[in-house]
Amino acid sequence: MTCECTCPSKLEPLLMVEYPGFVKNVDKALATMGGLETIDKISKSEKDRLELKFRKKDPLSHPACGDRTAKKCLVLRLTKSNSTKEGDKSTNSYTLSVIGKVQTSYVFETLAEFQWLPMQRTNMLDIFKPKDLDEGIELHRTQESLNPKYASLLDDILPIKNPFDNTLKQFNPDAPLLLLPAIFSRFDSPRDVHQCQTKFRCKEMREEFNRQQRNSIIGLTRKKRSTMTHLLTFGDTVPLEPPEKLVQEREALCVYEDPLMPRLRECFERQKIWSKALICYELNCTLQDVKFVLPLVAYYWNNGPFRTMWCEYGYDPHQDKSSKIYQALDFRIKNPLDQQEYSRRSMHQYQLPMRKNPEIKIRKHLDLKSVISNVYNPLDEPLDDSSASFKDMEITEAMCKFRRDLVPPARQLSYQLKDIELEEVQRIVHSNDGREPAVCTKKDGWLRENSIDEIRKLMVKSLRQTIETMTDQLVET
Repeated sequence: MTCECTCPSKLEPLLMVEYPGFVKNVDKALATMGGLETIDKISKSEKDRLELKFRKKDPLSHPACGDRTAKKCLVLRLTKSNSTKEGDKSTNSYTLSVIGKVQTSYVFETLAEFQWLPMQRTNMLDIFKPKDLDEGIELHRTQESLNPKYASLLDDILPIKNPFDNTLKQFNPDAPLLLLPAIFSRFDSPRDVHQCQTKFRCKEMREEFNRQQRNSIIGLTRKKRSTMTHLLTFGDTVPLEPPEKLVQEREALCVYEDPLMPRLRECFERQKIWSKALICYELNCTLQDVKFVLPLVAYYWNNGPFRTMWCEYGYDPHQDKSSKIYQALDFRIKNPLDQQEYSRRSMHQYQLPMRKNPEIKIRKHLDLKSVISNVYNPLDEPLDDSSASFKDMEITEAMCKFRRDLVPPARQLSYQLKDIELEEVQRIVHSNDGREPAVCTKKDGWLRENSIDEIRKLMVKSLRQTIETMTDQLVET
């Protein structure tokens, strides 16, 4: 046996299609993919998918879609010549030649043959409304309804003759209405389906869910994470010391030996109520540094006038009228100011399954802080939104204090009233000194009614003036 191999110096690039079937007729196989022109057009785009229609004339059939993948292989041609006899032995000669190289391939790994069936129920006798199922009404089904039968509507929908002949006389006015969906399915690859548990279908569970929805504005999507920190709501009894289990765990971690511990105690001796951002700014540390130490010194408020604040154990700000300067104010900035916020994706940009979505999409933003500080951040440099970078982020003065020359670095921040350095705001805070209400309210605390809303309006007005001034300075420079 002899073998010869030839390889050209320059290989011709080829395109490979892994056809999902046994090909007996190449022309018919190419016709299912739209022909060579369609394949050549799609191969020039990196996002388009190659459609394969087994029944091209059937509009109710969904095509199979091939995804573009990278390949590294050679296309070889092996030729076997006729055998020659030399004495009692027969010898065969083989010729091996390299035709080209393949760098791109289309692979069909999705579901194929989605079929939309225009059917109509023929033996449906039990008529009930969907509302009956929600109210838990028991339905009695007949034997005919348990064995449904359907009839095809294809002959009534598709016209047999040319519908535009004889002035639309070929149209059947009694034909049923059938509107094909824009896409047969958002997903054309197998996925796990998690069925709803039976307990959520009973009447008692629906009543409990509706009760929770009425009592909650936003609604709970998950249970609260378990924690050993004292998390109080408005009206709860103030704890005198940290939980014993928390103390034991922190002692095992040697948290009491942290050099930050005595400095933190000094802060709460000087001031009974702090925000976490203000503590980090005061002690020049990060949020991660005070994560394990802070629950040993103070407890946390979930709602009320001191929401998101940490208070020293044994101190109840709802009984001390002088604590009104430490009340929290949740300040939020609309984006952008006085401008309409447009949708990121319109109905014309909807990503259909005919195009393959990229695996990684880099978020491109223009950093507002860089514009304010007159430092440009290029758009092709993605911002780091990881939780680790947020915990290690350095707390600046603008995160815990508000005044005219500072722009908030985030769209939502929580300030203490004493840290809002605006004269008109401080006049509102101290307008009822010595005349505070007898009971601390949940919304305004020790201030007069609607004072928090007035302060927010003044802060928004001041922020707009600050941004306009900075914008004019940038335009002039």
